[in-house]
Formats: sequence, structure tokens, C-alpha cells
Amino acid sequence: MKRIFNLVILFLAATMCATAQHPEETVVILGDSNTWYGGDDCTGPRAWTKSFNEIYRPGAIRSYARSGASWTNVTATVRNVEENTGRLGDNNVIYNQVERFSDALADGTQPMPSLIIAMAGTNDAWFSSSRPGAFATSVAEAMKSVPDSVLIDLQPSKVTSLALSIRQNILRLRRLAPDATIVLCSPIQCVPAPDNLIIAAGGIIEDTGRLTGCKVIRLDRDFELSSAAEAKKKVLTTDGTHTSVEGASKLGAFIASHIEALTR
Repeated sequence: MKRIFNLVILFLAATMCATAQHPEETVVILGDSNTWYGGDDCTGPRAWTKSFNEIYRPGAIRSYARSGASWTNVTATVRNVEENTGRLGDNNVIYNQVERFSDALADGTQPMPSLIIAMAGTNDAWFSSSRPGAFATSVAEAMKSVPDSVLIDLQPSKVTSLALSIRQNILRLRRLAPDATIVLCSPIQCVPAPDNLIIAAGGIIEDTGRLTGCKVIRLDRDFELSSAAEAKKKVLTTDGTHTSVEGASKLGAFIASHIEALTR
């Protein structure tokens, strides 16, 4: 059934290549390495952003992704818009990608987006020992623990669970771009990251996203990439984690087709 579903998605994506066009749309993208490989201009072939851009064809698109980024902050996280380490770090978080997006809006180099896509969570699951608070708070607890008016301006060092980090960043994105549609993508399956933690991260992303009014795409569950299959033979990834050109192309088509359906 899953294979049939994916074939249908690929057929729809192929059809969209000839028809989908959104010159009125400005797209902003946040994420980790599987997004960062596309570059800020979304032209790198090893990231899903390239095929997404070619299929969806927005008027403008820009990625703020960084390799190694996580949703979850730690107690040492501070605002840092300059650092680009390419690996997990205290300040390599979605919070600081939103800060860079905010600065670009303020200086006029970023047009106001109509669509914001965030795809992260791999590093929260893979390096959970370095993100000790990631799974410490349930979605239910994160939704009621602190009012929106307080959470939105809390220092990132005070926001150290995955659910609360997602909720805070959604609030911040809505303040910056109140009319934009926000789409959250869960991480794809990953050979070195435990499946149960990838699934747990995907569930937190889905539940937090839906409770805050975002659109959600569960890549760990619905995209064809399988950690078990990639462990045996690398096809859609180069190393079990990062997409190959083929994997990136399929992933971009998959995300484009789902966003068309979600925002229609």
C-alpha cells in the first residue's frame, strides 16, 4: 500500500512539473543538513530544496538552513547569527535561523514570505545525549506550561525541550510573517539514529504543529526512504543519513506534492 501511495505521489509530482507555478509566492526554508545541502539559493542537487523549487516554482525562495542544526536548545544557547560550524553545537539551532530570517526581513534583503517550511529533528533524535531536554517535556505539558505572551520572548537557554522549542519558534515566525502558511516536516528515517527516537521526534513535531495551527508532513512515516533498506544498500542516501541526488529529487517532489494538497 505504501509503495502504491508513493507511486501516486511521484505521478502527481511529475504532472506538477509541467503545471505548478507560484510566481506570487515567496518561500522561506529552515532546516538541517538535508536542507542545507541545497544552499541558500536552493540549487544544490543533494538537497530536496532544488527539486522542490523546480516543481513548485515560487517567485522567490531562500533557505536559512544549517548543517547540524536541531530544533532543541540547550542551557548554553544564545543568539548567534554568524556561527556556521556545520555540526551540532549550542547555538546551531532553529532559533538562530529564525533570528537570521528576522534580520534579513529588517534590512530588506528578504521579502515577506507567504510560505515557511521547516524540516528538522534528525539531530534532536540522533544526538539526544547532547540535547538532554529534548524529550523531557510532553506536547501536552509544553502547550500549557507557559503562556504564548511569555514564551515568545523567552531566552532560548530557557527553552530546552523539543516541543517547547517548536512552539516558541512557531510563535516567533507568526510574529514576523503573520500571513504565512507554516509547514513542518518531520525528519526522514536515518540509519545511525534509533528508529524509535526518529518516530518520537516526528510525533512531537506533528502534534505540536497541529496544535499550533501548522500544516505537517510526516516524512519518517510516509516518505519511501527506509532506514532498514538503506542499512543494506545506500540508494536514497549516501551514508544512511544524507540524501543522494536521487533521494533529494524524490524528497523534493514528495514535499511539493504534499504542500500543493495541504494548501489547495
